Amino acid sequence: NEEPPFTVGEEYTFDAGSSVPGSGSIEDYEWSVTNGRYGGQNGDVALFTPTSEGAITITLTVTDDEGYTGTTTNQYQVTSVNQPPTAQAEFTVI
Repeated sequence: NEEPPFTVGEEYTFDAGSSVPGSGSIEDYEWSVTNGRYGGQNGDVALFTPTSEGAITITLTVTDDEGYTGTTTNQYQVTSVNQPPTAQAEFTVI
């Protein structure tokens, strides 16, 4: 299942809620994102806005209550949506 490309300037939410602890519970979620503004996180959800075209790498590391960690890394493409300018003219009868 191929992921759609990201677009420069759009905000995206990453959700790690489906992460599974080895035993016990997950205590910490740590995100690492290249090529963009990381908007912070609230528990297992993080915000990200790509700032330029190209590849981005997103890494999530979870830590359970026993100190064990699990890591996943994904790469995506960022594209730019180039919008054409809008021409407007006002005409006045003289």
